[in-house]
Amino acid sequence: ISQALPAQASKSLAGELAMRGPPLQHGAGMPAHGMNYAHAQPNMAYRPEQQGLIQGRGSTGGQAYRMRSLEGKVQQHPSGGGFLHGGRTRSDAMESLLEEEGPIGASLASSMVESEDGQDDGEPPKPRVQVKTICGIDERPFFPTVLVGSTVLGALCMFTVQSSLVEEMLGGSAHFTRLFIVLYAVTLLSTLYCGLADPGQMSREAFNRYQSGEIPLPQRAHKTWLYRRPIQRFDHYCRWVTNVIGMNNHREFMIMCAGLVSIAVLGTLVDVVLVLWTLFQLRLEVFLVLHLGYSLYFAKYSQEIFRLHVGFVSRNELAREWKDDEFYVIIDEETGAPRPVKELDEEEYNEHFDNNAFVYDGSKNHFDKGWQSNCLTFWCTARWSPDQLGEF
Repeated sequence: ISQALPAQASKSLAGELAMRGPPLQHGAGMPAHGMNYAHAQPNMAYRPEQQGLIQGRGSTGGQAYRMRSLEGKVQQHPSGGGFLHGGRTRSDAMESLLEEEGPIGASLASSMVESEDGQDDGEPPKPRVQVKTICGIDERPFFPTVLVGSTVLGALCMFTVQSSLVEEMLGGSAHFTRLFIVLYAVTLLSTLYCGLADPGQMSREAFNRYQSGEIPLPQRAHKTWLYRRPIQRFDHYCRWVTNVIGMNNHREFMIMCAGLVSIAVLGTLVDVVLVLWTLFQLRLEVFLVLHLGYSLYFAKYSQEIFRLHVGFVSRNELAREWKDDEFYVIIDEETGAPRPVKELDEEEYNEHFDNNAFVYDGSKNHFDKGWQSNCLTFWCTARWSPDQLGEF
């Protein structure tokens, strides 16, 4: 699932694979109606093997995971390190995010302004990426089908094989069954909501005012080809639910990730105990062993994504801002002063990328009020009111 990046990454290759332009400025500098789509590429570094993920799609593709903390140099957030990173490199985490987003997510990462036919006229938006196919069939339904299907099959195995073994071992399995019923129900409902809900498009009234130049694009909003109107508090695209994660489904996405991790970790623990118990009885339950392998694989993959997004929430940082290096600096070796990563030239960027030297600077993120306040804001801020623009 994840692959290690090489020591040297060619940033110049990015200019050949994707269009570059100025990054989207929050609420400022957005042209009025009548402009063409413009793609923006932040600084990036990636290896040739990643071309399959990003070639020709205007991706923020190979940017790296920011995890180093230089105390006393810049304002640091407690979540900038520690258990959320677990010793993983920046490139490891970026590979996890790229795997979660897929090529469509890469195409949506570019900053875009409206085209001449960008009016909200009811016509579906046209794709700005060539969709991959499997045997001539669109691959996009494959990922949510695998996610939901494997979760349902895992639940059936848990409620038949494991439940009967737990009852045989302990003399009862009522509490065990109730626990996993709640976990599976909450997780599957959250998954369906993430995939089917409007992620948070601007209201028609606000969008019309924005097109006429009366108001700027709201902070943290992002215009993509997937929806006719900008998505407020745009975070990222998730291929596993084939939908954008934005203001209106971000919390449900976190619940889904937490549920998947809980199912995988608890399933692994239950399977290990039951496998050992059956082996002592000189028995071998094939479905139990298969479920254990599935749970181990699923736990590894899901916890990587979950930890990454927990870090974002605790810093009140969106995945798109993270990929765009909005709040990251390097420490100048000569002066000791912080320099924004986005101001580095290609050679400097690649050098500091390879040295894992990007540092989160909390002073650049005016949304970051400390992890306690950030978590309260994320979970408790009302999101469905008509005047909510996602600027939190």
